[in-house]
Amino acid sequence: MTKLIKLIDEQKICGMVFGNADIDLPKNRLNPCCLYKDFSGKVSDGVTNVWFNEHYKNLRQQWIDNKLPTGCTLCKETNTDPNIFSLKNQKNKLFKDKFDFIYNTDVESPQLPSVFNIHTTNTCNLACRMCNPVDSSLLDSIVRKNDILRDYFYVPDYKNKVNVESLRGSFKNAEFVSFLGGEPMLQEANIEEIIKMIQEESTNLKLINITTNMTILNHELLKKLSDLDKTVMLSISIDGPKKIHDYIRYKGKWDTIIENIKFVSSNYPNFKLSINTTVSVLTVGYITDLLDELGNLQNQGIKIIKIMPFPVVKTYLHCDILPKSVKETYLQKINTYENVFNIRGSDSLLRASTDLLNGSNNHSPDIHRSIDDFVRFINEFDRIAGTKTTDVYPEFKAFMN
Repeated sequence: MTKLIKLIDEQKICGMVFGNADIDLPKNRLNPCCLYKDFSGKVSDGVTNVWFNEHYKNLRQQWIDNKLPTGCTLCKETNTDPNIFSLKNQKNKLFKDKFDFIYNTDVESPQLPSVFNIHTTNTCNLACRMCNPVDSSLLDSIVRKNDILRDYFYVPDYKNKVNVESLRGSFKNAEFVSFLGGEPMLQEANIEEIIKMIQEESTNLKLINITTNMTILNHELLKKLSDLDKTVMLSISIDGPKKIHDYIRYKGKWDTIIENIKFVSSNYPNFKLSINTTVSVLTVGYITDLLDELGNLQNQGIKIIKIMPFPVVKTYLHCDILPKSVKETYLQKINTYENVFNIRGSDSLLRASTDLLNGSNNHSPDIHRSIDDFVRFINEFDRIAGTKTTDVYPEFKAFMN
């Protein structure tokens, strides 16, 4: 018997291929994580069948043999260094802290997953610049009508329908389930049905997470979640201080989000609140400003338990495209930042930003980063949104047309 925890500590393998299921119902795909590039199998074939198919067997064996699978190259640079930020290292640490499967799993006899990330539909009220049409119905509607933006996004033909029965039988070991979209606050029926299914199959469920842009509140869903005898967490997507966040998240409103955070904190005090923030060319220079804003919320009595960084891997939004002078300005801002707030993950966010600016977190060996691509993309998005990049980022004037 070889315990998973032993291989994570000694070989730095990825725990997600043994215990994490990333389920995308609209795309009918099951993968070990959201960054996985290969195709593992169709959810409609049954989660259990896919989880134990030949692809997954080979994938797990490659990690055991200390070989990097082709689908995992977006984390390639962290195969040996646990101190450099990556999704793999982030999740391994989370799993070790929170979930029993890391310690109990025999890698030679894998069990059904314990952690589930479930994308129910792509229905969403925002069109964020770093998102994808498959994850946002509003962005999908914009991109399909725009020849320039179609060069930057994959817009597949798919039916945005949910067959939750394809998940039945897979939740025996479920400890954690996270619902994503789209915007989960628009998907009450699907979420309620899946939670009911999980409770019928698992006695181990500890935590239910809703990843939300927090621009709207589904009060019926919140009430039903509060009635459950489970830990509930809202992971709120925020990408900088007000001017940055509202620029990036088209149709989003910072003030509305803050009002909704205060409402939930007051009316559902047992809910845990966390922050998800992307790290890209559009956010990396304003990470410290975001931390100041979150510190202000903490000072108002709103407890934020953690912040999770998510580097954007799109080449035209990657931090590495920034001119040297802008990188140096951003690095100085981060390196001289002195405020310390009691929010777990702040150090990881700062470290991820520094890694990306220093080029030590490159996500692909043949990645082509072009400022011209960025300028073409952002100018067209500005035209649609009625915004102007250099009004928000004056430091971009040197390379924006």
